[in-house]
Amino acid sequence: MSVWPGGGLTSGTPAAQDALAQTLPVTGVIAQTMPRTNLVNVAVLATGQESTWGVYLVAGQVLTSISFVAGTQAAVAPTNQWFTVRNSSRTLVGITVDDTTTAWNAGKTLALSATYTVPTTGLYYFGCMVAAGTPPSLLGAASGGSPALSQAPALAGRDSTAGLTTPATADATLTFDTPLNNMIYAYAK
Repeated sequence: MSVWPGGGLTSGTPAAQDALAQTLPVTGVIAQTMPRTNLVNVAVLATGQESTWGVYLVAGQVLTSISFVAGTQAAVAPTNQWFTVRNSSRTLVGITVDDTTTAWNAGKTLALSATYTVPTTGLYYFGCMVAAGTPPSLLGAASGGSPALSQAPALAGRDSTAGLTTPATADATLTFDTPLNNMIYAYAK
């Protein structure tokens, strides 16, 4: 059976083709943190702190933007909003422009300040920072409080640095001081 991203649904059982189809990304997406099916509303962001989720990237991919999808809670009085790309050591390797006070619609796509070419295949992280009276909820998978995402290698976490504003305030390297038990849907083009 052909598997994504190797060329499409050309063989295999109908059940296998259906399972594969559920993992396919939105057109033009080159990487996503999780499949885009069965997403639920997750209140996971803390104002002025960066939260990150693991994503598998392939050497040679060129990232130009990152997107997160809002849930049912809109951002209330946002002042700064930006996304990051971090390597497996959670070192900053790419950052978007600051979307300041712009409202969230269904999704928010922000351009990286410079394109990022993935040097080696493996685990990376997409980060989201929103400083607001109330940050938006995001779409993802509710884990029911399972600590599985924080086991090595940790796939979801929040850094304790608070009061972040512009992209210039992003930490060079993050620690996961607060493990997160929910995976969030994010993708790159």
